[in-house]
Amino acid sequence: MKAAPALGLPVVILGSLVFGLATPTEGSALAVLFALLAGQFYTGLSWKMLFDAVEATARLTGTIFIILAAISVLGYLAGQMGWSQALADWVGGIGLTGTRYLFFLVAIFLIAGMFMDTPVALSLLIPLFVPQAIEQGINPVHLGIVLCFNLCVGLITPPLGKCLVVVSALTSLNYWRLAYATLPFIAVQALLLLALAYWPGISLTLPHLLGFAVN
Repeated sequence: MKAAPALGLPVVILGSLVFGLATPTEGSALAVLFALLAGQFYTGLSWKMLFDAVEATARLTGTIFIILAAISVLGYLAGQMGWSQALADWVGGIGLTGTRYLFFLVAIFLIAGMFMDTPVALSLLIPLFVPQAIEQGINPVHLGIVLCFNLCVGLITPPLGKCLVVVSALTSLNYWRLAYATLPFIAVQALLLLALAYWPGISLTLPHLLGFAVN
């Protein structure tokens, strides 16, 4: 019973997300509120501790978001200057089809994930490339899994992997030392990404087994 408040914190975080009660940001706010209540239950929190935590959070958040803001500005400029549309026109002129087109998308989204915030990359690139991929017969479920995983790999890929930036700021580790340490993991994820793109059955087997109508 004494451990119940502390054990309830993961339930609040995961439960709010799994059951659709809150977005990840809202779930984080709920978790902070629950942690404060749990801290009062254990009588281990003081006003000074709360103030120090808020100050440290403000410093860390400012450090991270200055960098993320620069990444978002880059994505905004790419859209305003028509880089993404020019890229789509160039791809259409090459005449890539089928699996070759999908591998090309893997390269494009991997590069975009290195430099752009995920929502920015999705809003810029999905309308340009995905309709043509579906017209060529690429399964939309397979395509969605490949592209989402693709952007996730970009989040830990230098030179501007967003997750690397966050971890570097949190741990005070040198960014490039951290990036070098993640290279083996990036290599494994890149191989998995190529396997997902080349063999659609990896993505579609489970939906088929669950009885979903996936062509």
